[in-house]
Amino acid sequence: MECSHVAKKKEITVIRIEHQSCPPLLGIRKTSFDLPESRLYCDKETKRKIFDFIRSVEPAEIFVLSAWNSYSPYTNREFITDGDEAEADSATTKRAIEKQVPLTLKRLSEIGQVVAFKAWPFFPANPMNEVNRIPLLKRVNRREVVVAPCDNFKKDGEPINAVFERVDSRIKLFDPAAKICRTKGCSSTHDNVGMYNDVYHISTAGALQFRSEIEALLTSGD
Repeated sequence: MECSHVAKKKEITVIRIEHQSCPPLLGIRKTSFDLPESRLYCDKETKRKIFDFIRSVEPAEIFVLSAWNSYSPYTNREFITDGDEAEADSATTKRAIEKQVPLTLKRLSEIGQVVAFKAWPFFPANPMNEVNRIPLLKRVNRREVVVAPCDNFKKDGEPINAVFERVDSRIKLFDPAAKICRTKGCSSTHDNVGMYNDVYHISTAGALQFRSEIEALLTSGD
């Protein structure tokens, strides 16, 4: 999600810490790496250093987002562990999520107000079918509408969302799926705005569809 537009308007400084293909959780590590770069930072020591940095900054609010559905036992897209196993698997991932999500959010809440974003859908196809990445090629952008059954997302996101429901009461929870999944299904567009850049990542225009919600969340830290 992109809150820089809203933050600038409110004269709020935003520090973005990003771990590609690695959840923002203390005490976890990965044992296999589809994204080679994540081998350099998806480990327990890096997590500790980041937490120490956040604590030194003392932010008023801390937003926590991740591709939570990557760790769903129904899809097994990614595996993590909070133990010493040589190889993470579905069982270690389930244990790490159930233990380390509440622990991480609780420790962060001792620094500042924490807002945790719940799961939002992965789509079975990329809505950005053609993208004009090189202007000289003059390719025409084409964004398709992708719709997925709500039941698929609910099954995929239920394990992590169930964990969120058990976190410390001081944690604020925000559900981006509310604008993506309606009665007719989960759609990659909302009010004719393309919400996704690919099968999972929210576009800048899509993020701004949450402008009022983000403003309310930022205001809560005043």
